[in-house]
Amino acid sequence: MAPPSAEDVQGVLKTACGQEAFDEDTLTYIASIITDAEESAEDPRELVGLIGDFLTDAGVAADEGAALELCKRIAGQLHPGKEAGGHTVQEDSALAEKEGPALQKPVVLSSLLGAEGSAGSTFADVYQVGGGPAVKGGIEEMPQEQLKTVAAIGRAKKEKAARRAERKAWRAEAKGEEDAVWVDVPTGVSLGSAAGGVDFHLERASLTNKKGTGDLLHDVTCTFTQGRRYGLVGRNGVGKSTLLDAVARRELPGVPACSIFYVRQEVEGDGRTSLQWVLEADSERAMLVAERERLEGSGSSAGSARLVQVYQRLEELAGDEEHLREKRAADILRGLGFDEQMRAKATQDLSGGLRMRVAIACALFVSPGLLLLDEPTNHLDLETVVWLEKYLNTEFHQTLLVVSHDRMFLNEVVTDICLFENEKLELSRGDYATFEKVREEHRTRQERLREAQEMKREHLQEYITKHAEAGSNGCKAAAQRKARMRKLERLGMEAQAQIDGRKLKVSYDGPVEDVKEVDAERATVLTFPDPGVCDSLGNALLRFDDATFGYREGPALFSGVSFSVDQSSRIAILGRNGAGKSTLIKLLLGKLKPTSGICQRHRGARVQYIAQHHLDELDGDSKPLKLALERYPGDGSNSHELRMRQHLGHFGLGGDVLPFQSIRTLSGGQKFRVSLALAMWEKPHLLVMDEPTNHLDMETIDALVKAIDDFKGGVMVVSHDQHLIASCCKELRVVANRRVVQYNGTIETYKKQILTGKA
Repeated sequence: MAPPSAEDVQGVLKTACGQEAFDEDTLTYIASIITDAEESAEDPRELVGLIGDFLTDAGVAADEGAALELCKRIAGQLHPGKEAGGHTVQEDSALAEKEGPALQKPVVLSSLLGAEGSAGSTFADVYQVGGGPAVKGGIEEMPQEQLKTVAAIGRAKKEKAARRAERKAWRAEAKGEEDAVWVDVPTGVSLGSAAGGVDFHLERASLTNKKGTGDLLHDVTCTFTQGRRYGLVGRNGVGKSTLLDAVARRELPGVPACSIFYVRQEVEGDGRTSLQWVLEADSERAMLVAERERLEGSGSSAGSARLVQVYQRLEELAGDEEHLREKRAADILRGLGFDEQMRAKATQDLSGGLRMRVAIACALFVSPGLLLLDEPTNHLDLETVVWLEKYLNTEFHQTLLVVSHDRMFLNEVVTDICLFENEKLELSRGDYATFEKVREEHRTRQERLREAQEMKREHLQEYITKHAEAGSNGCKAAAQRKARMRKLERLGMEAQAQIDGRKLKVSYDGPVEDVKEVDAERATVLTFPDPGVCDSLGNALLRFDDATFGYREGPALFSGVSFSVDQSSRIAILGRNGAGKSTLIKLLLGKLKPTSGICQRHRGARVQYIAQHHLDELDGDSKPLKLALERYPGDGSNSHELRMRQHLGHFGLGGDVLPFQSIRTLSGGQKFRVSLALAMWEKPHLLVMDEPTNHLDMETIDALVKAIDDFKGGVMVVSHDQHLIASCCKELRVVANRRVVQYNGTIETYKKQILTGKA
């Protein structure tokens, strides 16, 4: 069956969503997304990831669940006979017959790590069962004309597959999509060591850079003490995620013989509920229960001794009572924002953000000997971040190694900092704030000593040169010059010894060693243009007056909303995921209309919006300068291009490399700067951002804070980043209980109210 054309897709969208749901440009764009996605668009779960935001933005779907149902109808009309997984009924039947029993089992990801080539045979078998003679037999009987046609079709399919693979690779790189990795208890390990309680000692360990030349780590020796919580920090791109992955896969010598859980991305959705996922994650317990049943039937004395150990370990794992395990799993999910209705949903019907929470819940439930978390606060609301901080502090007693851009999260959770820099790991006690303070003091002291050394060097060099030119050749003069030359040689060693806190013990003829240059990280600078003053009545750019909003045939999402936004506003929108924060933003932007009341935007106000998933909106094959000129072509002159390059330079995208580099190869922070530069070209009076820090490093967050502070326009931000909110936002608005109310306090007091249940 031929794939649907763009016109067919537009017709189906109009039928499913309503004739007036989208304007022509938006409709054409959505249709192009679906046609470009090809086979991916046959699966409603893939389709909702592609166009779900458009459906909710247009108000034709109230939430992600409604968007998924709508995508099922759209996929059904575009591909009649296909089921939810993108196969025909016959193909699904064949697949079930081929792999039926296996599909009922939980997937242990560690068992798949060494079986990369096994997936293809299953597909081939299913394809064979799907009907039709074998290709070889058909080709032998084909005339030459048909063979050419078959060859052309084959080439087209390969090209199509290559394009699909390229898009998939880009999406994986742009979003950092990797499965959560569960590394099980190693075979043959005694219960004592498997249970945890051991240090993690690296002895002269090295880690190869798989994406380039050289090593990420070289000859590293350090010890991670059992039960302590380490924050892994370092410059963007240094290899923090690669290090976690290597530890999870036990590729470094010294990784302890204990259970390891690595959470990097969401679990894959399937028919199991979140509660089932969490309960089935505890494979150690499953093995122990199976061993207990085997030993209870053996009756041997050796088996009895082992049985005692098994019972003790099961007791440590919260006992053998099923209802206690279910209660604990439900409590963890509840803390991560899952109510009873959400816990009963199949994970395939949950959003990517919620499936990420399921992965975190699995890790917390298992309580492994070594827990590895990579940016765990991404896609969490502030309430859930606060709960996670408390849980890790009070309930998790094993070793933790976490990467996070959220410095306040690190301050609350970690006991130690592990600095990844210059191919080394350097451990220091204390939270991130302590680490920053000590590091800055060290830099300041080093810079002062270096400056003092340079002054002393100049003075000595001047003395030596002066007396040599004056012809002072007596014994005494020669001895003085020699003494000063020796002093000049050991200047660097003396100063470096002061930095290291030790005495210099070296002969006068020792080698020269200058004080090291201060290794100050190159600061990211963002410069927002001055928008000028908007000629608006009463200085209000946007105004709510007793506004109410609710989706069709549903209760009001919020009501009685009254506040205004001007060019001096610095507003943070807080509230749990699903409370209506994004809907409030859409009302402000005019994408939705209030059910009643007033939502007014001044006609002269320029407003720009950076969405939470802004990375998905960037063309990975394009370049920053090319994309900017396509968006804002101007008069097409060289002078316009020069102005655009200058504008990109204000966002750290200047020079002769970055403007011409493929967007797919840029870091998350650099991609954000591309989106920000595009948004700021029109000099908006108001900048609205939805979770801007999800893909940023700490340096870019600091630069964003500074730019907002200097900006002459208004800023409204939906964010869970406590540092950003505390540093920038003067006004907190909380969306909760169908209201949008001003919170008269700081982000710190709001956190305390969350912990006490008063928020």
